[in-house]
Amino acid sequence: GCGIPEEEKGFVRTESHEIYTFPSGKTNEIPVYIYEIGNEGRVKVMPQYDDTIAGCVSDKIGEIFVDSDLFLTDKGIGAMSSMEEFVAAYPDSHISYMCDAELFVIETPRLKNVQFVINSEYYQGDDAVLASNGSVELQAADFRKESYFTAIRIIK
Repeated sequence: GCGIPEEEKGFVRTESHEIYTFPSGKTNEIPVYIYEIGNEGRVKVMPQYDDTIAGCVSDKIGEIFVDSDLFLTDKGIGAMSSMEEFVAAYPDSHISYMCDAELFVIETPRLKNVQFVINSEYYQGDDAVLASNGSVELQAADFRKESYFTAIRIIK
């Protein structure tokens, strides 16, 4: 919900555009801001959106994707950690498939609005289960044992 910064100390910012599919099914091109940390990774910031109006995006932060191990939880879990490490650190975790975002995520109530994105190549469950609307609850057995994350997603 904060404003998208023009610059951030230690980061190089670039702007691009992506085609985004809104929960309503409507698609639109939206700006995306990439903050790079040299070769240490990047942080992608997407603006808040409202697909009921023409401009559809604001200058406020809607989602953040962290692709860097420089940012860790208090238990040492980062964007490149494994699902096994996450479950050991956060036994109250739950796994789901977010149909609207087409993402596999694992999260814990201890980290509010934070989701760890599981690489889809590790999914070995039933694809028919993923066809429903909304969010689908999954189990660790639906993924290969050596499953790793691709990013941390922070949502409002």
